[in-house]
Amino acid sequence: MKGKTARHVFHVVAGAIPPLLGFVLPREWLLVFLGVVAGIFVLAEVLRLTVEPVNRWLISLFSRASKEFKEHESRRPIGSTYFLVASFLTFLFFPRDVAIAALLFAAVGDAMAAAVGESFGRTRLGTRSLEGTAAFFFSALVIGLILIFAGLRLSFAAVAVGALVAALTELLSIPIDDNLTIPLVSAIPIALLS
Repeated sequence: MKGKTARHVFHVVAGAIPPLLGFVLPREWLLVFLGVVAGIFVLAEVLRLTVEPVNRWLISLFSRASKEFKEHESRRPIGSTYFLVASFLTFLFFPRDVAIAALLFAAVGDAMAAAVGESFGRTRLGTRSLEGTAAFFFSALVIGLILIFAGLRLSFAAVAVGALVAALTELLSIPIDDNLTIPLVSAIPIALLS
């Protein structure tokens, strides 16, 4: 469980960086920064997935660094790449406050869903659990309330519906990586209701 906990903590900390940068960087600089970083990750993934020796070396390196490296990540882009692309697109298409909320919902909620689902998940919903989905929703709701209290221009309805949509998007397990879909899909109701 220790390795999984480290992965969840990494997911939250790394996932919080783009939205927290949204508080301090002007929009143009943020988009340039996220675009460059996401572009580098995408190019590295293309290189890794097309040059097998590079892929084997990086997988070996990642596997030593994290015992919880996901097997499917050896054959497709890693979750961090999807999240960086989602960060860029979410800040590009939505207002700052909406993007911050949607990205934090994904970073915190997804990690909470995994941690609770692995430890306490009893009621299975496909590959997920009801307990994990509930943990996602409530943690995203708490994040949203903190953001409202911090002065972001978000309504309670926007936060509640956005948290619910984010949790349901994670639950549905559609073929596209949820690090990409959760922020983009949940940003829509947040933007419409704020």
